[in-house]
Amino acid sequence: LTISNSSKYKDTGSGVYYNLGDGTHNLKYRNWNILLVIESAEKQRGMRTRVTRNYTIITYDLSPKFVKSFEHDMLQHRNILLKANPKATHIKIYKDEHDSDGSTYWYEVQSMPKRKMSTIYLPKEQKDLIVETINRFIVSKKFYNQHGIPHNLKILLYGPPGTGKSSIVKSIASDWNMNIYECSGGLNGKFIPEAITSNIKEDENYKLYSISDIDKYPTLINEPDINMKDTKEKKNEDISYKQQFGNMINALDGILSGEDKVIIMTTNHIEKFSETILRPGRIDLKLKIGYVTPEVFIEYTKVFYDKELNKDIKLKSKTLTIADLQFDVVFLKMTFEEFIKKYV
Repeated sequence: LTISNSSKYKDTGSGVYYNLGDGTHNLKYRNWNILLVIESAEKQRGMRTRVTRNYTIITYDLSPKFVKSFEHDMLQHRNILLKANPKATHIKIYKDEHDSDGSTYWYEVQSMPKRKMSTIYLPKEQKDLIVETINRFIVSKKFYNQHGIPHNLKILLYGPPGTGKSSIVKSIASDWNMNIYECSGGLNGKFIPEAITSNIKEDENYKLYSISDIDKYPTLINEPDINMKDTKEKKNEDISYKQQFGNMINALDGILSGEDKVIIMTTNHIEKFSETILRPGRIDLKLKIGYVTPEVFIEYTKVFYDKELNKDIKLKSKTLTIADLQFDVVFLKMTFEEFIKKYV
């Protein structure tokens, strides 16, 4: 909440912030008297317990003008927090190049039209979790700093090919106004740790580092055992790989991990990962992006055919992907009847 002493106050990113406790509060919002009810609740997610706060706003005049004004003010304040330009239509994509010592240089390869999260087809619970995780990260910078925690967020998206992991990365960059820094790390991904810890101009918004199919680089996700009985060349090679793994660990949550960045890794093979790299704190959110569910299929059909399906439909295939649906709708231009006959 931003508290001000003037009804003409405009939020410019400054102001006095005050955290209200649980209970009912009488407040004035613009020209409306409102009641704000705050309730805290604990939510168990895996091994972690998170405290969520639910806000209920009660107004004595629920007019369209109230709703429009309130929504406008929330979005405007969100854009200020994110340093977002709501008029921007594109985001930029950069690729890395490296000197032999690992020094990183970024060059722009293209700009991409923004893709909203609303165009991503996932179960509602998963989509809500992504949005909640990123919003919570961005507004918690003060908390991170108070507790000496590097302000960065690490996400691992895993699941079968064609399920939309790369599209999720693009939509996160779009909705939160971040440029994408696609990391390849040179030969065999050797310099990916250097890429995600490299300095980028500070006037930029939060930076999104993307590492696609990170399982292609086994030295970054598994620590090799050094066998003293091996040849000298093999031992030296394993020591080099061990150092690369250590560099990756340090880049994710060590001294060099840096501030104000989101790192998203994707993989089709999470079973290849060492538990060392997957532990909480090193990876903040592990999310399995699976095959199309009936819920997602219903949403997809509603968007592309404007047809409502029964909630109890059954799909013929258990390995259906968004890429499959997109091919039939966009390229084959199937009719609604053909589409339903093929899949339901």
